[in-house]
Amino acid sequence: MKTRARKGKGKSILETVKNVKIEVVEPQTISPIRPLSITVPGFSTETTEIGVAEICKNKAMYLRLTLRSDG
Repeated sequence: MKTRARKGKGKSILETVKNVKIEVVEPQTISPIRPLSITVPGFSTETTEIGVAEICKNKAMYLRLTLRSDG
């Protein structure tokens, strides 16, 4: 069985995806928690905050980190 590549209508995947709009509503209340330890060379976590956001009307965890340069 031979497979053939299908040709699109001249649009690349990047051209198709760049026009996607995602509705994101940031949480009204954000609670500080103990800073997470991450392993990013040259950086350490200064603060960590958590909340509940809405992405396309679905609830999702919202995590915000503030990083500090160790250099």
